[in-house]
Amino acid sequence: MQQGRFFNWRKLAEAQRGLLTRYASTDISKYISHIIFSVLLGVFAGAGAMVFHSLLEGTRHFFEYFNLRTYLGVDFNLIFIFPVAGAIIVAAMTRYLPAIARERDVTSVIKSVLFRNGFIPFKVTLFHFFAPIISIGSGAPLGPEGPAAKMGSGLGSLMAQIFRLNQREMRMYAVAGAGAAIAAVFNAPIAGVFFGIEVILLNDLKNQAMSALVISSVVADVFSRAILGNKHIFRIPHYSSGDVGDFPYFLLLAILCGAVSILFFQLRKGSSFLLVKKLGITNEFMKLVPVAALFGIVLLFFHQLYGIGYNTINEVLNHHYSLAFVLALLVLKLFFMALFLEAGSYGGTFAPSLMIGVLLGHSFAVLVNALFATSLDPIVFALVGMGGVLAGINAIPLT
Repeated sequence: MQQGRFFNWRKLAEAQRGLLTRYASTDISKYISHIIFSVLLGVFAGAGAMVFHSLLEGTRHFFEYFNLRTYLGVDFNLIFIFPVAGAIIVAAMTRYLPAIARERDVTSVIKSVLFRNGFIPFKVTLFHFFAPIISIGSGAPLGPEGPAAKMGSGLGSLMAQIFRLNQREMRMYAVAGAGAAIAAVFNAPIAGVFFGIEVILLNDLKNQAMSALVISSVVADVFSRAILGNKHIFRIPHYSSGDVGDFPYFLLLAILCGAVSILFFQLRKGSSFLLVKKLGITNEFMKLVPVAALFGIVLLFFHQLYGIGYNTINEVLNHHYSLAFVLALLVLKLFFMALFLEAGSYGGTFAPSLMIGVLLGHSFAVLVNALFATSLDPIVFALVGMGGVLAGINAIPLT
């Protein structure tokens, strides 16, 4: 009797295993697991982006010029020390971990997706999590969005490794993680989706990662808003979009945005030629520390260049600066952004592109108004310039 019972239970267990095996091979089970992993990635990427953003903002806020006396009890004139200190730490990281340091910016994510099926070692993700925090937090005029996207891709790849997913799925979640992190940082799920399409997928709309990208971006955005609240980075005052007669000026601004984007690429090329070919500098410390020292001196007169630049964008949008000062910020931002990137600092070009666009669009409208007695709204042209330069430098017209 007991043997019969045992035999029945064993048969039942075998039947259950058979049913589970057949269910696991069905399309519906694959779709459900895909949705679960996409949601899980959205939560992971959203949480990671929040930690990254909080650490970066905390570091930047601690060392900003108007907080030096409050937190450290030091005079504003000592602000030049912090970019130099950050440069020394970052140069040391680059020198002693050269293989990991080479895996920088979003280009490395694209290479991982195309050539390594989305495999990104966790030590690479960890390195490029802290290096931009130190660089940007100590003043480098770069942005957090590229590093955040790299972190999101690394988390997507790590999730696939933990759950032993296949290469196709690892590639898919590495792509989705990048978009999810951007969505969480900007509170903009659509921007996260378009970023993944344009930058990582290289405009491949038929890619299998599309559904994971959409789900993860939305979940990351919801998760970020639930924890941090519905905060807006930019404070945009009331503006007037103008009339049909202003359209030629928008077209002219678009051409200027393209010209400034080309100028930035030429500055990067010139900076690389100067540092490596002309001066023959290969030592990480000798490249980055002098650049940071020069930047620190400039900060004594233009502290608005410190770090990401979101505060400066808001101040320009609210007409806090003269035309000459805005033009000076524009030139210096372009110059140091190119120089820091070629000298070996860590950070992205998204936020700096926004700042450059605002400076360009605002100064363009003010200058045209002064020369031709027009009534262009500088706020509108600043916003249009923001999108124009972002698209030109990063080749992402949709995002």
